[in-house]
Amino acid sequence: MKILICDDEHSVFEEIKKHIQQYGIKNNLEFELLYCSTAEELLNTKFDYNILFLDIMLGDNDDGIDIGKKLRTAGNSALFVIVTSRSDRIHDGYSANVFRYLIKPICWDDICETLNAAIESLSYDRKVISAKFKHETRYIHIKDIVYVESYGRKQYIVTKTNKVQTSTDWHELMEQLSEHDVFFSPRSMCYVNLAHVTAQSKTEITMLGDERIRFARGRYHEFIIAFSKFIRVYI
Repeated sequence: MKILICDDEHSVFEEIKKHIQQYGIKNNLEFELLYCSTAEELLNTKFDYNILFLDIMLGDNDDGIDIGKKLRTAGNSALFVIVTSRSDRIHDGYSANVFRYLIKPICWDDICETLNAAIESLSYDRKVISAKFKHETRYIHIKDIVYVESYGRKQYIVTKTNKVQTSTDWHELMEQLSEHDVFFSPRSMCYVNLAHVTAQSKTEITMLGDERIRFARGRYHEFIIAFSKFIRVYI
């Protein structure tokens, strides 16, 4: 995993670097750490890193949030972690799709929480389930699945683009989905991807595409707990 740290204070880079290296040793993980100190250098760096630790205020009054917007416009899909001493700027980061904020001085616990969440989020993008379709097995990215349900003895996988019937046994699908904490079962024979929930009430949830799925008795409160956990980890 490649991590780029952009901060005009080299001491901050060294502090973040120390914590990341300790995290790698503790968790038996390897990180390639890159460093730059100016907005110009960052904007000219190839987007071949997974996580960017970005100072919110670089030299020459360059604003980290504005730089983040430019990177997003150019197609950068890395996870942005904004490093700042100003908690009042947190809401500004939505426009740059900021993953996390770290308030200076950076501490070990903050780095651990951030890296744990980042690794989980990045692995989510690569996870798949297998499903049988006629004479072939297809591998579907879980990030593309909106929900999976079974009715009339038939199983259906609904993605962001279509709804397809699979011949895979429901129990086999259920075992695969239950391995991923992004899925929740609001009622029997149905699993929804929490990443695609657009609204909820005490009786139902609304999914991407405006599909509404009602809660079974007692499932609303379980949904609130699961969704709160999902937000802490992935959002």
